[in-house]
Amino acid sequence: MATTERPVLVAVISTMGVIIAALITSGYLTRTNAARREDELEARIKQLEVQLRNERTQSAQKLGGESNRTPPDNIVGVSGPSVAEVANRLIKEKQTHLLSPASSVKDVIAENAMKEYVFIGRANVPLLFSLAQPDRNFWSDIEVQDSLGATVLTNQGFSDHKTDFAFTPPKDDAFVLRIRGTRGFGDFAVAVAPLKPSS
Repeated sequence: MATTERPVLVAVISTMGVIIAALITSGYLTRTNAARREDELEARIKQLEVQLRNERTQSAQKLGGESNRTPPDNIVGVSGPSVAEVANRLIKEKQTHLLSPASSVKDVIAENAMKEYVFIGRANVPLLFSLAQPDRNFWSDIEVQDSLGATVLTNQGFSDHKTDFAFTPPKDDAFVLRIRGTRGFGDFAVAVAPLKPSS
């Protein structure tokens, strides 16, 4: 390599390093990861919506009468958005996670802090929520709101090592589980699953 080409090559490499450093510090690469997480979240919501639709079709077939009719894509309202769209809007609005039967969420809470999690519920299909705190060092209140912000469950206290409570959604919708710290602080985990008969 000629000596005149070496300084040019060094300058090009240095410039590329500066550009990469600028991309990292500007958050461009972070936003790309965030966008990827958002895509994964949207895919999970769509998967849950398909599962919900299939379960509704099976229920209709078991009841008869409507066995040839599949449930509409829009299960929130006649002209409104789908449950998946509503859930996605709530997740973005509240900057939170989707709480689904496939996973649990671990978090931390303190007095006067509030944590919110979005979940999808089906009318008259009970869900079992499990909240656990390893150290029993805080108290909190729990409530559930529908997608319009109306409270549909309230005054569920949580101060034991593990608390389970059932919630039966009054309609097909995206709901928000709200946990508000009332005393102390600590780690906790929350999970949701369909309520099933004991074996």
